[in-house]
Amino acid sequence: MHKGSEWGEKWLIRFVLLGVCTLLLTQMAMFKEEARHYLSRVDRLEGEKVSLDSNLYASNSLTISERTVVSKQLPSFRESRNLIVRMIKPAGDARVFATINGEKMSDFSRGEVNLTVYDGDYVEIDCAELKAPAQFVVTVSGGSMTAPVDGLVVETKNNIGTIGKIKFK
Repeated sequence: MHKGSEWGEKWLIRFVLLGVCTLLLTQMAMFKEEARHYLSRVDRLEGEKVSLDSNLYASNSLTISERTVVSKQLPSFRESRNLIVRMIKPAGDARVFATINGEKMSDFSRGEVNLTVYDGDYVEIDCAELKAPAQFVVTVSGGSMTAPVDGLVVETKNNIGTIGKIKFK
């Protein structure tokens, strides 16, 4: 009985060493693209490889072409927050607009707008028809957003002022 357990222990150690060596060899082979395609099923299921060598900036300004807004269809299913944008020297007419995702939402005829925004919305101020420079102050109610920051000052002249993408805490 003693001789049989020594024989089994000797073969068990050989199988463990063989398994560890096989594991190390396959892990080293995973560094090569060709071998990884055959050894790993995950790479075959993930799709095409993304190149990170492309430009990380946009050559054109953001344009949103889709006109359907989910927040108007299902307003009760999304968490919303309030954002107040105040014009420092109001023009007193309806030539300046606040836009959310490219859609005109409200004008600055009263000097300020109260916007209901959702996480991921893109907010801008359209001053294309205004001749004089304009300044705006963004107020975030309750500090419930990471972007834009409370007290952000946006200055524009004959163009679009960008408040940016809305990010909730």
